[in-house]
Amino acid sequence: MPTVYSQSPMSVTASTNKPQYAPSETVTISGKVLDNQNNPVLGAGVSIQANDPQGNTIHVQLIYSDQAGAYSDSFTLPPNSAQGQYEIFVTASKSGFENAQTHVLFNVLSVTVSMTTTTYTTQSTQTTNSSSETNVQPKCFIATATYGSELSPEVALLRNFRDAEVLKTSAGRSFMLAFNAFYYGFSPRVASFIASNNYLRTIMKILLYPLIGILYVASRVFTKLALNPEFAVTLAGVIASSAIGIVYLGPIAILAAKLTRPRGIYDCSKGSALVFASCIVSTVALALAEVAHVSLLLTIATVVTVLSYLILGGFVVLYLASHERRIFHSTN
Repeated sequence: MPTVYSQSPMSVTASTNKPQYAPSETVTISGKVLDNQNNPVLGAGVSIQANDPQGNTIHVQLIYSDQAGAYSDSFTLPPNSAQGQYEIFVTASKSGFENAQTHVLFNVLSVTVSMTTTTYTTQSTQTTNSSSETNVQPKCFIATATYGSELSPEVALLRNFRDAEVLKTSAGRSFMLAFNAFYYGFSPRVASFIASNNYLRTIMKILLYPLIGILYVASRVFTKLALNPEFAVTLAGVIASSAIGIVYLGPIAILAAKLTRPRGIYDCSKGSALVFASCIVSTVALALAEVAHVSLLLTIATVVTVLSYLILGGFVVLYLASHERRIFHSTN
């Protein structure tokens, strides 16, 4: 966690080797990752996502910057590539630095159009602060790879909830700062693997649908209480975290309990009491941090609050299962 709070600014540039291509041609994208002193950043994870004119993801890759801060990646356009403007999103991340994003555009022409042999470079503008409203927001890599398009209703719901609601609040921005440092460290590689496996995409769709429903309910709660956005995002976060814990952590908790005590009755009262206390303390700390405008405390409190309610949701399922088991033993 300390690396999340002592972050330094970082920038990333991106360019393609030509401004326009024909189907089946190879697109090469390159750039540099620099710190706030324009020094190269070694070992920064550079996430690259290319979208066609309809918003469908055609390429996802994660590479790392070299000693000069440079990176390069290439991919071949499909033979049936649609004519129009394509967009490449680039996100650079490294522990101790703020995430940096940029994007670059290129065009795909019809195969009947003659192509020039002159090499061009289209340089994009660089952005450095992922929480700024003027910057390109990080992409939902895993959801986009699962549902096949950034324009799918499921991905749009996740993106709109994040950009139009969560990031408009202090508590939401503080949580996303910590979440992005964690999520974008592995999501591009996972997304690339999902996108290349149709069976895994089907499984991921099934796994993500409960999450989509939970975040839809959380979004509706936020909308109803939008006159007080900080309270709205806190309540929506508590509801979403608890529900996610019930749906995803609950079955895991029951399975773990059965494996450790296959014939006994597991007692979760002490653990659940500790988690409940953590929920209360972290929620109070969150409220105090918002009133006092202490950014470090706010980031810690939002993360601990989300994790506490996640675990509490899992304990709720474990408690109910334990209660049912006690009733079964008492009647037999």
